[in-house]
Amino acid sequence: MTFANRHAVVTGRAGEIGLAIARRLSEKGAAVTLLDKKISPEVASEVEKLGFRFVTSDVTDPTSVAEAVSSLAPIDIAVANAGVHRGARALDLSPQDWFLMLSVNATGVFLFAQAAARHMVEAGGGGSLVVTGSWVQDVRWSLASIE
Repeated sequence: MTFANRHAVVTGRAGEIGLAIARRLSEKGAAVTLLDKKISPEVASEVEKLGFRFVTSDVTDPTSVAEAVSSLAPIDIAVANAGVHRGARALDLSPQDWFLMLSVNATGVFLFAQAAARHMVEAGGGGSLVVTGSWVQDVRWSLASIE
């Protein structure tokens, strides 16, 4: 499969998964844009070497997502990959961490997918929307202590 002449956008670039996805899409010929709240200097250097574009965007903020996506070339592949996990058992998880996880992992996916789909339609075409998950989905989460 080739993605030559295709533009892929990946959220959650600050993590290893997002960069691995971006590399693979690029290897298959896609032009890649990465979206995230921030980028470390080390990763920025690697992103530049790989020829990827980086755009600052907070997936929990509808305005930030809409502005970032509308600034992009037409999108063929949109990968909603941003996610957070606060690794606490249910009895110890703070409401703030719970709300952050919902905001990024659920609302952020929706906001990005919606903005990307609108961008695809406005460009007169279709595209692919991909949502990733992680190992966290397989961790048993209970009220009891997990040791």
